[in-house]
Amino acid sequence: MKSIFVLVSVVVCFSSLNAQCRDGWLRFHDNCYLFSRDEASWGESAAICNAFHSHLAVVNSAEENEFLNSELNRTHVGGGFWTDGSDVEVEGTWRWVSTGANITYVHWGLNQPNNGNLSNCLSLTWGLSYDMADDPCNTKQNYICQMRGSIIAGPIIG
Repeated sequence: MKSIFVLVSVVVCFSSLNAQCRDGWLRFHDNCYLFSRDEASWGESAAICNAFHSHLAVVNSAEENEFLNSELNRTHVGGGFWTDGSDVEVEGTWRWVSTGANITYVHWGLNQPNNGNLSNCLSLTWGLSYDMADDPCNTKQNYICQMRGSIIAGPIIG
């Protein structure tokens, strides 16, 4: 009986853990996102996110893309938002720079990637309903920072 009580207590305790985000950041699953109000080049954007102990957003699933897309369509009009993706190392091979992993989920906008004018950095672009686009890395745009949320235990029951 004692081992059953301990098991139930552990399950209840772990099920009450929640990712918490700093003020100004939005939570989606275990991650927190900051949608910038200022514009910077892709490299400057990456450095700003790094200063917040985060990185430019990595989009790994349709669900995550839909969250970002919905938030951008709900709160922003115009422009683009930098993410962590780039094909600057090998043209056409898109990677998440913060991890070095190949990008496996994409939701390109119409006629994207177009590889135009040294377009080596990945953004979510308003003119494409915030679908993915390749843009020149020196273009000034907004950006999205991402970090893991702090795990904080909720109320412990029993």
